Order: sequence, then structure tokens, then C-alpha cells
Amino acid sequence: PGGRVYLYRYWSAERRLTERIRARLVAPPEEEDFDRLAPLFRRLFTGARERPDLRSVAAAAVLRGRFTVLSGGPGTGKTTAVAQIIALLLERDPGARIALAAPTGKAAARLSAAVAGSSSLTDTLRARPPAPACTLHRLLDYSPREDRFRRNAERPLAADAVILDEASMVDLLLMDALF
Repeated sequence: PGGRVYLYRYWSAERRLTERIRARLVAPPEEEDFDRLAPLFRRLFTGARERPDLRSVAAAAVLRGRFTVLSGGPGTGKTTAVAQIIALLLERDPGARIALAAPTGKAAARLSAAVAGSSSLTDTLRARPPAPACTLHRLLDYSPREDRFRRNAERPLAADAVILDEASMVDLLLMDALF
């Protein structure tokens, strides 16, 4: 299209991924009882340097939406926000299944350590921490022998929320497989 040359595999993956993200973005927002969660928001998001507290805005977006991107430079509080978001998800639904993933083992280990060592841990999060982060290949149950992921549209992940760290490191085909 438009004088560009694509490998069909990548063109297809890009189209599927675009449609899946678009579907999440246009879906009606989740109804949320923010009055019930207000005390937890106040406890988790104290001492913010900026007003409004952008981490609390991000957390509210996660609770209402089906797709959220949290970005920022080093030291801006993304990892703290992730721990706070996990706490909110578990407070809202203590049975929520939250998967933590990253593109590499090193990034997954850092994410697990950061969430476990977060000062924003709530009693709910301490009592029921999410499983340690894993690589996307492990999360999607990649089979090198078959060169395919065992988790797919027919066998979806058993997760209510997936938190992906270092998403900019994920290639198109792997991101397509995740969605």
C-alpha cells in the first residue's frame, strides 16, 4: 500500500494489532465505584509532587479502560504507579488474576523486585501478591519445537489484567501474539 513493501506476515500482524487496540480503546469504559476506592486512592497517592497526581490519573484510567499505556522517563514513578495500580485492582477485586510480564528475563526480574519492594503495598497486596513477572514467551507458553504460542485466541491467558513492562522492547509479532 502506498508504494511500501511489506512482508505479508508483518503487514497482517500490524493490521490485527491495530484493530485489537482500536477495539479496546472504543469499548465503553468500565463502571467503577470511585467513592468506594477513594480512601485507598488517598492512602496510595499521598505526597505527589504535581497536581493533579498523574499516577492517580493513570490508575483511574486503568480501572476504567481496557488498554492503557503508562510512559515516562527514568525516575518518574512508573514502577511505583504499577504497584499502586496492582493494589487498586486487588482492592477492587481480591480474586483478580494479574499477570506481570516483560520481554526479557532481566526486565521481568526487575519488575518483580520493584513490585515486591514497593512502599505502596497495601494489606491486600501483601496478602495476595501477583505471581512473579515472567517473560512474554513464558506467559504465552511458547513452544520452540512447534514455533508457536500455546496461549492464543482459542486458549486465552487466565488473567484479568496483564501488566507489560518495557513494552517498547517488544517486537510487532510478539505484541500481536499477546493481544
